[in-house]
Amino acid sequence: ESRPLEKVATKNLDALKAYSLAVEASNTGDITQSDVLIGNAIDLDSGFARARIELASSQLLQGKRKEARAQLQAALALSDRLATRDKFMAEALLADFTSQRLALQKWKALANSYPDFFRAQGSYGFFAWTYANDFREAIAATRKNAVAQNPNSGTGHYLLGALLNGVGDYPEALKEFAESERLGIRYQNMYYASVFAAEREFEKMPEILARGRTSNTSADRLTTRIFQMSFAIDQGDWSGLRAMLANDDHQRPSLDPGQENMLRDAEVGASMLLGPDAQPVFRRDADGARGRAAAGADHDDDVFSANASLLFRALMASRASNGASTKALLAGLDPDSTNGDFPDLQKLRGLVDAQRALSGADAATAAAKLKTLVDGTELNVTHLLLMEALAGAGDLAGAREQARWLAAQRGRAYAQVSANMAFMPFDVAQSNLALLYDAEYSMKLEESQSARDRLAEFLQRWPVEKSPEWIKTRVSRLELELGSSQPKDSAPKI
Repeated sequence: ESRPLEKVATKNLDALKAYSLAVEASNTGDITQSDVLIGNAIDLDSGFARARIELASSQLLQGKRKEARAQLQAALALSDRLATRDKFMAEALLADFTSQRLALQKWKALANSYPDFFRAQGSYGFFAWTYANDFREAIAATRKNAVAQNPNSGTGHYLLGALLNGVGDYPEALKEFAESERLGIRYQNMYYASVFAAEREFEKMPEILARGRTSNTSADRLTTRIFQMSFAIDQGDWSGLRAMLANDDHQRPSLDPGQENMLRDAEVGASMLLGPDAQPVFRRDADGARGRAAAGADHDDDVFSANASLLFRALMASRASNGASTKALLAGLDPDSTNGDFPDLQKLRGLVDAQRALSGADAATAAAKLKTLVDGTELNVTHLLLMEALAGAGDLAGAREQARWLAAQRGRAYAQVSANMAFMPFDVAQSNLALLYDAEYSMKLEESQSARDRLAEFLQRWPVEKSPEWIKTRVSRLELELGSSQPKDSAPKI
């Protein structure tokens, strides 16, 4: 059966065929095969500028930033071999290195200028999600990619599934994942399985994961490990989590340096859940030197990741009342990185400032700062900090509302990819702990029946005998208080 070749600028038919096969492989999730084929196309025609853009796009997703930048610069130097929209796409990808805000603007302009350019619609949706944590905008754009007119819509359906999970529309998310599978898409299926995790239907996950594609790229190994930690936490498998953190399971993946640091960030967040005895390593280097140097030689190629790591760890260090590590990490921060060019870095800086105010017992200042960050694109942890700030300021009802927000955002805990997925294990845990917080605040509000109900729900998820000591202590204290109180029926009699 013959297939139409991509209409791109090369006279070499073998290069054109290799490119078309690469696009086909990419659109079914076989990134390794796609990269081999696209490399062959470039070898056959070094002036094949469109192929260089395709390769750069794949390399960016895999964290191969130096290689991607070189390919994009080479492609733009061959602009006479590029269609106008492809030139704009290369410029949007290149903007990632200096300003994700500008890159997002370029993708939006490209999508609006070429409404039938499905790649632009999908890319805008993807980057609205990954750059700005904007689920609403990402869903709207991705819907324009996941249409019957798009011959490569399978990836769009998969992305739409992840995004709909993020807004809690689990039935529609599962429909989108099923459609992507029907169209031949096979990824590792971690995002697909996470819909069942969000609904606490863990027994359905193994089959979905077994249908996924095995990938050996460093980026996919990183993603798999972070999801594995999150799944273990969600099911209250604390021994499993400890085994992963200590590599007692002997499954810790070998990663490229950039992804290795990202995994360590996620491990810091996971370690925080184990309590004071966990001793997470906040510093990014052994001797406490400036964190910027610890980012390595590739710092200039990944401004976002280097500074996201510093801010994430500074936030966690401040939560652990480790002022020395907090200061050392912030000292390594590139001050220009939080000026708005990287939206999530700006949010992270605001969170660190609010947490430091909280650690300094200034709950009112922290609450005021955090309220300005809530706009629909805020990071999940914003609501945890706001909960704590409101409680510290005496607004227990407001604090409980924030706890209930956290409990309701189980899909978003899995779908938020900000700070290179560092928050996922921590956020997934908070979606469960929120029930305990709710129970504690209800007790303080003299609503003991509500406290009993939330505590029972919490203990159903995480049996106390398997939980870390700090959780056991809080549960025991609450049970003691409940044992000496009578339920208060706040509902009116009918």
